[in-house]
Amino acid sequence: MSGLLFALVDKHSEIACDALEGTEARLRRRIAALAPDMPGREVDVCVGIVRGQTSEAIALALKISTNTVLTYRKRAYGRLRISSQNELVRRLSLPGVPLAAGSGF
Repeated sequence: MSGLLFALVDKHSEIACDALEGTEARLRRRIAALAPDMPGREVDVCVGIVRGQTSEAIALALKISTNTVLTYRKRAYGRLRISSQNELVRRLSLPGVPLAAGSGF
């Protein structure tokens, strides 16, 4: 019985990872459509923001300082002509297409 349980957990993990990769790819495409000239690190920060990560979590994931994340965030917001996280999420949201599992968008 435990073998079956571990197999199900393993399969669920693969599906969850695939879903997150697909979500990230969609986010990156949407950002590229809105700001084709945005550098990769700014895109990385925007993806982290939309996925609900704090600046500190984004910094750890990207192996950069929190101040650098804040700088990239400010530059990305300027390129997108927005001023808040809510505006970023709104700009990247498409009706009926969830950005992240369970996000409600």
